[in-house]
Amino acid sequence: MDEIHIPFSSNHLRNEHTRTNANFSMRAASCKDKGRRFQKKVVSRILCYFPHLNGDDVRSVSMGCGGEDILLSTSAQSCIPFSVECKCVEKINIWACIDQAERNTPEGRTPCLVFSRNRSKAYAVIELDSLLNITSNVGSSLPSSRLMAAIREVSRIAEEEAATSSRERERGCQPVLSPARDGEIPL
Repeated sequence: MDEIHIPFSSNHLRNEHTRTNANFSMRAASCKDKGRRFQKKVVSRILCYFPHLNGDDVRSVSMGCGGEDILLSTSAQSCIPFSVECKCVEKINIWACIDQAERNTPEGRTPCLVFSRNRSKAYAVIELDSLLNITSNVGSSLPSSRLMAAIREVSRIAEEEAATSSRERERGCQPVLSPARDGEIPL
């Protein structure tokens, strides 16, 4: 039986289907899967905060399709004036991502970039004038208590998911979204 010699070199394992950073290689399919999971988390969070909407009103678009990453029905668009572009990457070129969000935004909607990385909170970027317009419509210079509760809830869930993902990764499990607990405010 002939022996097959494979040189032990990380460069040997890299090819055009692999994304790399200093310490880790990730296949293109894994990158897409990571992005798909993040889009589904964003959809889940939107549905949590807008309980009158359902899965047909807010849904994740399959990877590779052009346009928005999160499709909103007409009723969802009346509550959420944003066109959402999702990115789940370790290093982000914020300007290129904002340009992509703006290109994919239909007329009359506001582009919103939602991004995260492993074991990190998710953040949303919108144009400053849009943010000021939204907050001025609240009727006060201070954010509403509902908005502050939503911000606290998103922060808590992101921290909880990061801790859970880390523990599950150590055991070789896939991360799962944690449901709201009794007494929490799903706005």
